[in-house]
Amino acid sequence: VIEEAPAPDISEEFRSSIGNSAIEAASAVGYVGAGTVEFIVDTLTGEFFFMEMNTRLQVEHPVTEFITGVDLVEWQLLIAQGFPLPKTQEELQIRGHAVEARIYAEVPERGFLPATGTLARWRPPAGSSLTGPMRVDSGVEEGDVVGSVYDPLLAKLKLQNRAGSQRVESHEKKTRWRGSDVLGCWIHSGVQIVWGPNRAVALRSLKTALLKFQIAGVPTNRAFLARLAADPKFGAGGKELTTAFLEDYPHVMDEPTVTPQLAALRVAVAAVTCHLEDSRGCTEGPTSSPWQSEKNFRPNSAGGGVVALRGGSSQDSHQVRVQQAAAGRFKVSIPAAEQWGEAQDIEIEAALEGDALRWRHAEVQTCSPFATYVQQSGALSGAHIVHLFDIAADFWFVREMQGQGEAAAAASSGAPGQIVAPMPGKLVQLSVSSQQEVSEGDVLCIVEAMKMEHKVLAPCSGQVQEILTAQGDQLEEGVLLMVIAPADSPAATEA
Repeated sequence: VIEEAPAPDISEEFRSSIGNSAIEAASAVGYVGAGTVEFIVDTLTGEFFFMEMNTRLQVEHPVTEFITGVDLVEWQLLIAQGFPLPKTQEELQIRGHAVEARIYAEVPERGFLPATGTLARWRPPAGSSLTGPMRVDSGVEEGDVVGSVYDPLLAKLKLQNRAGSQRVESHEKKTRWRGSDVLGCWIHSGVQIVWGPNRAVALRSLKTALLKFQIAGVPTNRAFLARLAADPKFGAGGKELTTAFLEDYPHVMDEPTVTPQLAALRVAVAAVTCHLEDSRGCTEGPTSSPWQSEKNFRPNSAGGGVVALRGGSSQDSHQVRVQQAAAGRFKVSIPAAEQWGEAQDIEIEAALEGDALRWRHAEVQTCSPFATYVQQSGALSGAHIVHLFDIAADFWFVREMQGQGEAAAAASSGAPGQIVAPMPGKLVQLSVSSQQEVSEGDVLCIVEAMKMEHKVLAPCSGQVQEILTAQGDQLEEGVLLMVIAPADSPAATEA
């Protein structure tokens, strides 16, 4: 989950001893080249034991590069060409601390099961005063499909801060920065690496970069990693910092408590996002005429309307009224709900920045005050989803368009009577059996994707002829789930 260098809470004597053991292991077999020797340490006795040696660099090698200022890939190539190592062991110095976090397409609260889907949004964080400029070496880009065939590791990001630093160029044109107040970050093949003058600063830098990373459409461990980096127990280090940390401190797996104020604010932000997206739809596209738009435009209106949203742990639907009070200011009227109590009016400032909404509220501060509006592609084409990036947890709402709502799920059927999976996900409920009579609109099954349950409805009345999947199956988008014989078909009549 987290890899770092130097290892916290070990002495120079211990580091020298384990390092010499690694050299002895490589020398014993006459190994020449870059390699990684792994040991396991008994935190009670201080003993360490050989596990294995990998005759290659591993994903975590950049943390060593960050604290030593060397390019291990370059050194590997030099050795292969017969050149000597550029430095001796005695010339190497450890400076600062580096922490690495692997960003996976997975669901931490379900045992870190791999996840699939389409990356509706993939935006690494912009540099800030804490993390500095950024470089991304990514294996994916926005719009890519994350399938189940390959490892779910996603991308690589590097952040640097030039303040008080000296630039150093390597043969591979990679950039290093040196300085007592420098911070850096690198995401490598799904790994985010940060550097700081000490471990505490490096962890804060990691948390900030993770919170600002906007990923939507595919569940990831991003929010979990941010919580782990901010956890006091993890930050304290010590003998508790073992491979059993998550078992010993399971609270890190829990998503942060959502206050009633934040729950209501999320709905308000989502509603304003929809409202501004509608307004943009009236003035963009092949024609700028609002008369050519199906959006809720009204002449001589101050700007407003009702937005229907479904989301949250309860999956409740909310009818939310948005009224533009002034330029960039909105009054949002939210109905009563169990999550926040009585009906209330919320005022927020918001504006579109490219394809995202930046919002501000007087009483709530967040590292990433953004929301984005995505029209779902694939079998659920037409479904509109608002993704929020507010705290150390991802959240989204499904917008229920007029004439769509639950009926949109019925569009997930293929040819007449063929019911297909609307998206990649898990079949969590099978509501019918073979030969059962169903009516149009009946719930046939429920597919779970992106932590939300999507009902698959019968597109017509008829009889279930065949069921081709079972509850608990992992589904690919478009796979045939079952076949229904329409009520007026010969197959249904014969049955």
